[in-house]
This record gives sequence, C-alpha cells and structure tokens, in this order.
Amino acid sequence: MNDQQVKIVGIRSLSAVWLVPIVALVIALWLLFKTWQETGPTIEILFDNAAGIAVGKTSVRYRDVVIGEVTDIRLSDGYQRVKVYVQLDAHVRSLVSENSMFWVVAPRVSLSGVSGLNTLFSGVYIEIDPGKPGPFVDRFTALEEPPAVRTYEHGTQYLLEAQQLGSLNIGSPVYHRQVRVGEVTGFKLVPDKDAVQVRVFVRAPFDRLVHLSTHFWNVSGFGLQLNSAGISAELESLTSLLSGGVSFSTPSEASGQDMPAPEGSSFYLFENYKAVRDGAFAISYPYLLRFNNSVRGLKVGALVELYGIQIGEVTRIQVVDYLGEPQVLVYIALQPERLYPDTVPTNEELDYTLRSLIDKGLHAQLKISNLLTGSLFVDFVFDDRNKGEFIDHISHGEIPTLDTDYALITRQISELMEQVKKIPIKEIGASLQSSLTGIDRMVNDLNDREFGNKVGNTLENLDQASNNLERLLAQADTTLKSIDQSFAPDSELYHEVLDMAENISEAANALERLMNQLDRYPNALITGKDKDNER
Repeated sequence: MNDQQVKIVGIRSLSAVWLVPIVALVIALWLLFKTWQETGPTIEILFDNAAGIAVGKTSVRYRDVVIGEVTDIRLSDGYQRVKVYVQLDAHVRSLVSENSMFWVVAPRVSLSGVSGLNTLFSGVYIEIDPGKPGPFVDRFTALEEPPAVRTYEHGTQYLLEAQQLGSLNIGSPVYHRQVRVGEVTGFKLVPDKDAVQVRVFVRAPFDRLVHLSTHFWNVSGFGLQLNSAGISAELESLTSLLSGGVSFSTPSEASGQDMPAPEGSSFYLFENYKAVRDGAFAISYPYLLRFNNSVRGLKVGALVELYGIQIGEVTRIQVVDYLGEPQVLVYIALQPERLYPDTVPTNEELDYTLRSLIDKGLHAQLKISNLLTGSLFVDFVFDDRNKGEFIDHISHGEIPTLDTDYALITRQISELMEQVKKIPIKEIGASLQSSLTGIDRMVNDLNDREFGNKVGNTLENLDQASNNLERLLAQADTTLKSIDQSFAPDSELYHEVLDMAENISEAANALERLMNQLDRYPNALITGKDKDNER
C-alpha cells in the first residue's frame, strides 16, 4: 500500500522578480520594432568626388524638403570613385526605385544660366528625382549635371530629327513666340538615318500649342542676312546666342483643325526660319536660263522675282561650251504655290502659262539686289521689242533672257564710241583753227588805235544827232499844242472857218443852178435870158 502511494509535489509560484526583465524585454522589442518601422532605407550613391559633402551635415532633399542625411563616405573599390551612404526617412521609401536620379546641388554657372546660389550659405545638398514608379534598389550612380526637367513637372516630350546638332545642348531653351516654354532634355546619333535625334520637353499648358503640323527650327547663335532690303538680324534671346535653342510655331490655318500632338511625336528640325518658309512650299518645277555674259554676284539660293514678289530661287549655276563660245546656264526652281496658293498647277499647266507670258514679252534678266555687295537676283520683266521663245527640254523648260543692265550700258557705250570714231575730227579741227584765226584778227583790229578813234568820232556824231532829234521833237510838240489851241471850239479861228464853210456851200449851190441853166439853154450865155423861157 505504501509502495502504491502517489507522491504529489506542488508547483512553485513564479517569483515577481522575473516580471521586471520580461516587461523590459517586451518594451525593448517594441522599441526595436518601432525604430525599425520608423527608420528609412539606407542607400549607396556613387559620385566622382565628395566635394562639399560632409557626414551628418549634407542633407538629401526633394522639392526643397529634407528627406535624408549623409551617414558615411567611403572610397570605392579601386579608389576611383566615392561611395556616399544616405539614410532616408521611412515615409519616402516608396519614392526610391530603379528610375530615381540623384545629383549634387551646388553653385553652377553655365551658358544656360546660374543656379544653386542658395547653397553659398547653406552648403551643398543632394537632390532626388523619384522618376517613374518601379522596383526598389539601394545602389545608384549620381548625375554629373542636374536633369533639364524633373519627372514631376507636367508637360510633353517630343523627338526632333536634325541634320546636325549645332550648338544645342541639354538644357537649351525651347521658345514659342520668343517665350521660353521648355528645354532640350537629350540628344543622340541615329546611324540608320545619318541624323541627330533631339529630345525636347514642352511644359503644360504650352504643349497644347504643338500639333502634328507644327514646325520646329534651330535658333542657335546670331543670324545676319544682307539682301536687297538691307541688313536683317535675327536673335531669339541672349541665352540662345550662348547655349543654342529651338523655336516652334503652328500655321494659323492648321492650329484650329489639328489635335495636339501626342507624347513622343517626331518632327523635323529645320536649320533656321528661312528654311521653314522655303520648306512650306513643297512643290517646285525646274527651268533653265541661258546667259552669254558674266553672272558675277549671282549665287545659289538667289531670289527669282516677278513684280517684286518671290516666285522661286536659283538652284544651280554651270558654265558650258556652246558652239565654241562659253555660256552660263542658270537653273532655277519656280514654286507655283507662291503664285497659286489655293490651287497648285501642274508642271504642264505652268509651262502653258509661261508660254503665254513669253508671247507678251516675258524675259528673265539679272539685276543688282544690293549695291554694297553687288549680289544679283533673277527678275522676270516684259520687253515687247525682243520677243523670245519657250524651249521645251526633256526635264525642264528654257525661258528666254535679256542682257543685264551692265551689259546693255557697255553695249551702248561701244555703239557711242563707234559713232564718235566716224566724226571728222581733223576737218572740224582745221575749221575751228581758221575760225579762231579770224576772231584773233578781229580782236587785233579792235585793239588798233585808228579804229578806236573812228569809233569814237562815230559815237560823238551819234550823240549830236540824238541831241538835234530831241530839239526837233520839242518844237513839234509846241506846234501841235498851238494848233490844238487854234482849233478850240471857243476860238475866233474856229468861227471864221465855220462862216467860210457856209459861204463855200452857198457858192456851190449857185454854181449848180448855173450849170443846170446852161444845160437847158446853151445859148443863154450869149443871147441872155429869154423871158418866155422863164415861164
């Protein structure tokens, strides 16, 4: 019985002394978890050097908000670069991904401007651009230069294809109507197309101004053009002069019809704005001009004008041997869109129009566009005196030409010299010599004393005759006045003359009666008057 008894042993109670370390352990674990939860990731950034970066002082910022701090700086393997360890805040862990970018913000003076001046007092700092969302990584390579555009900036990127880069660089401005609306964000060579691809960013809301019909052109540097209108200079801004730039515009007739260009749309980058204007006229027809004299001053690209309006340009100049004589062939391209903007004619229709104009006297003539440089341009003029003919070649038509003004003047001078040669200069000289001899004799006679005395006597006689004439005129005047007084109405002579006139009238009447009596009685003068006849 005693062997089968079960021995029961009581369990001792836990001592209160153990409660303290257990609670401390729980609190420690909670603090560790809390610390781990609040502590952000540590990342490694590879720099070329650590200039201005200091442990515990250099901060990491995003939109000027501090989100981390440099905790350690070490040399990389091989001692070629510097590893900078950064402790980030926990709440920004989602910002960091394989697309994130880091760079040092320090005072910078470049062709595109001055930046980072605030770091002169606060010291340099590291800035982050989160980029597009992606998987988390903890190792990065810093950028040598800040990116032109942050990923949080709203806008649209486009691709431009150019023949050459020129002075464009990352950060070069993009202009619209001389207002900066974006930047160049990158460029690369495209071997397949033998061209340069330039990536540009246009900020919102200005990206809505870019349509599929928009034209981009390079505004790098300073444009100077000397033409018939004088000197014209083009400069978008001082920044574009130093660091290059791109400008764009959309035709007004297309801006209201096209939709804004989507992200990544590709455009051609023209060399300058003149190339944009010329490129807008897509159709051009070739023609030939033939000259037999010098065309010095005429260059490829010279204007072809009609009534002062450009209708084309010179494309090629060539010297050929034609029937043993040199001739200059000038090839031009006429752009019918300049003449017919609404309906563009075909090459055959333009040939027909030129034939009708040539029948009316149309010719091509070289004229001086600038007296300072002597540059020439092709001008279409009308001359009814010289009718030309349109010659139709296989690939182009030939338009008749006129000599230049200089050649015409030279020809007129030559003709004038030929006329001068025909003048009998020797005979005219001999006759002139004879005339001069006679004039010389006359002068000598005038200088002779005897001739002078004769002339003096003659002048004295003329003076005396003039005095006598004056006295005669005075006497005639006195006589006329006397006659006038004698025949005045109240003078005695006037009444006597009247009485005498009456007596003469009575005598005439008596004589008339006598003559009538004799006519009736012829013998009355002998026999006397017959009384019977008195009845």
